Amino acid sequence: MGVVEGTSSKWSGFGALGAALGVAFSWLCCLPFAAALGAGVAAAGSVLTPFQPIMALASLGLLAVTLVQTIRAPRCADGISCSPSVSRRRWLFLAAVTVATLLLITLPMWSATLIYWTL
Repeated sequence: MGVVEGTSSKWSGFGALGAALGVAFSWLCCLPFAAALGAGVAAAGSVLTPFQPIMALASLGLLAVTLVQTIRAPRCADGISCSPSVSRRRWLFLAAVTVATLLLITLPMWSATLIYWTL
């Protein structure tokens, strides 16, 4: 009951083609949902654009509050906050959120240049 030499490669080619078509059709199935989601995000962005300065100031204000709370964190109030790794993680997380916030606030200033140089 051996396999004939030439038939296994032919059937494996059909299997690969079938898998590729399955992936393509599953992608086409979800494409309208992705387009609708993109249109919804664009519509929400156009509605919220006038409020961008207010939201940017609110974000910076909340970052300032977080900075003050991180600086004034209780030292050794409980056994967990005494370890230097917790403090280091707090500062690292605050730095990451601050960088992300500043990048998103300044996005309109540098995104056109980035798009221009990547094309």
